[in-house]
Amino acid sequence: VDLWDTDGPAIGLNSSGPDQGYEERIFTDRALRVIAAHPKSAPLFLYYALHTSCVGPNGLQAPSRFYEALSFIDDPDRRKNHALIAFMDESVGNITATLRDQGLWSNTLLVWSADNGGAVHLKGGANAFPLRGGYENNWEGGVRVAALVNGGFLLDSMRGRKIEEPMHEADWCVLCSLLTT
Repeated sequence: VDLWDTDGPAIGLNSSGPDQGYEERIFTDRALRVIAAHPKSAPLFLYYALHTSCVGPNGLQAPSRFYEALSFIDDPDRRKNHALIAFMDESVGNITATLRDQGLWSNTLLVWSADNGGAVHLKGGANAFPLRGGYENNWEGGVRVAALVNGGFLLDSMRGRKIEEPMHEADWCVLCSLLTT
């Protein structure tokens, strides 16, 4: 009972389709059900921490169809990294499509951020070039990460804006307040 849903163990929480049983599919399916059942007139806060880029010798796995689609990548660790990221892209795409289908996208502020640099360590398969280092260290490749803000709630004046200044994840609250004023 390590997996909880709201206030109790997530007994019977499962997924469907070709990727049944994969952690990310289970969580994505749950997010899709929450969005589909949510009233369009009520606010929704949905926090979804994807796990797909956790790679390495004992890391997560993507469904085989992603490995097959990336069979042109010779290095198995690099292929695994790309397969996991492609799986993540599909999950985020399904969530944003459902928000649009349910009429919620126009009032959505989507904040996406990595929590650390790429897994450049043994069997991580990532590459932080031109930055030095990556996951598990404090070089720029480990602490400078991609992030974005999107959604229909985003002010037109903010669309396409690139922030070059250093920012910490705690700064999202300040940024989000600026975007909504």
